[in-house]
Amino acid sequence: MANIIYDGKASNYAHLTEQMYDFELGNYVSRGWEIFKANAGLMIGFVIVQGFISGFTAFIPFIGIAVQCCLSAGFYLTCQKISNGEYIEFGDFFKGFDHFKEMLFGGNVMLIMVFIGTLFFFFPGLYLSIAYGFMIPLIVLGKMPFWEAMETSRKIITKNWFMFFIMGFVYGGIALLGLLAFGIGIWVAMPVILCIQYAMYEGIVGVSNDFSQEQIDEIGTNNSMWDGDTTMMK
Repeated sequence: MANIIYDGKASNYAHLTEQMYDFELGNYVSRGWEIFKANAGLMIGFVIVQGFISGFTAFIPFIGIAVQCCLSAGFYLTCQKISNGEYIEFGDFFKGFDHFKEMLFGGNVMLIMVFIGTLFFFFPGLYLSIAYGFMIPLIVLGKMPFWEAMETSRKIITKNWFMFFIMGFVYGGIALLGLLAFGIGIWVAMPVILCIQYAMYEGIVGVSNDFSQEQIDEIGTNNSMWDGDTTMMK
């Protein structure tokens, strides 16, 4: 896993945008399944709620795509907490809305770019729809502005674009299995796919286990009560 300092700088990802990296498809699937199993009930519940919200907002110009991006962002943030061994609650899935402005611009600009690309002999649109796949996690986990996230995602994925294209068939196979399970299996298949997507980002880019500001403040408070005894610090 890459060791990245998440300060929003695209230069931190030069080792991925300029050099080839390994693509471990089997590991991403198994890791995604592990993350899903860690809290399957909440994930299935969220995906059901996500479906209803997306259905209500899908036809609202500009806002609909932003809402969908925010919901996906919340899923990534929740997966990160699970990966770090942290406690999660249902509200964590909606913390992607803290990044609404970036999702509003990023989601809609991405949609426009893919649409324009599709008009030009289809393939440019297909290329961009896959190449922008890391935009959302780069915004919420990498702390990048939307345009830098789009371009960094494009450059990273381009290095191994065909393998990301193959992953689309893996997702399709999982979704098909869900549909064959009396249709209701899709509610299991969808969070599994999202967990695999997170695992792929985690495996290629890496995730941060930075302390939140609240945790830092708490550590500072506790440190003042240690009277200089550093034996408790690890």
